[in-house]
Amino acid sequence: MSFFNQTVEDGLNLAIYDCRGKKILTVPGRFKTTGLQRVSWDGRINRRGFATEGEYVVVAAVNDKVTCSAYFAL
Repeated sequence: MSFFNQTVEDGLNLAIYDCRGKKILTVPGRFKTTGLQRVSWDGRINRRGFATEGEYVVVAAVNDKVTCSAYFAL
């Protein structure tokens, strides 16, 4: 996934949710620069194994305010 980060702010986080709305992965605060950001996901669920086939939503939020989201399927 790629997204454009317009400002450098503490608290930019990515989270992945399953189709039931359950948060299955959090990627905290590693986006500290402006510009195009890229992130890939290997399907792991917070060290508890791998996600199953299905539909997911990735959400980018700054200080708990959603800035963008994207839908994808495995």
